[in-house]
Amino acid sequence: FLLLLTHATDTSFDFPFFKQDDANRLILQGSATISSGGRLRLNGVGSNEDPWVDSMGGVFYSTPIQMRDSTGRVASFDTKFTFIIRANNVGHSAYGLAFALVPVGSEPKRKEEYLGLFPDAHTVAVVLNTVVQPLLKSTSTPSRCGPTRFCDFNPRDVKTTDVEMTYESPKKNLRMVLLFTNSNVQYDINAPLYLENDVDRNVSVGFSATSGLTEVTNETHHVISRSFSCKFESFYVKQEKSGR
Repeated sequence: FLLLLTHATDTSFDFPFFKQDDANRLILQGSATISSGGRLRLNGVGSNEDPWVDSMGGVFYSTPIQMRDSTGRVASFDTKFTFIIRANNVGHSAYGLAFALVPVGSEPKRKEEYLGLFPDAHTVAVVLNTVVQPLLKSTSTPSRCGPTRFCDFNPRDVKTTDVEMTYESPKKNLRMVLLFTNSNVQYDINAPLYLENDVDRNVSVGFSATSGLTEVTNETHHVISRSFSCKFESFYVKQEKSGR
């Protein structure tokens, strides 16, 4: 067997909470801020913490993450984060929160259901959707939506939600475990995901969210903590022995 090595960079980072000087390690877009309480606040709020109407915010790790090597091989990754979404009216909520891999240097895009991420090629997002529709939607390009899974997600009752998301590149599988801490209900979701043609060699990793167009549909999005790691698996090629 031959062990084939290519130039690739494994990356990891961890934010158990957020400090004001973490802004040096993050890209804050739109209305996103780091709150005095140590959270990422993705949408603008007033003095009474009510969300701004038609607000959009994104937060991405400032260092580019290598997701493909020189052979086109895609890295595996694992990310954990804790978030809170509060909706003014659950029956008429906004569009939720997206974990996203975007091209380096991307600027915010359209609001509303596009979550500031689309339309844009080479963007992959897992959407925690608070509309009375799917909770998990992995989307690779503006014209193609990936698998959809349903969960009983009520942003009025949820205090915090813990998420662990794992992508196994050799298996082309995305696994997502959600724990709704208020109700102690857990969901374990698996979905096929093919990233080879949908991510750039280097990406920015982070979150994006949009509030509603009216006060009735408004909601706020906070990320309390997060970690991320990615690595490239070594692979082997069988070398046949030459016969005589």
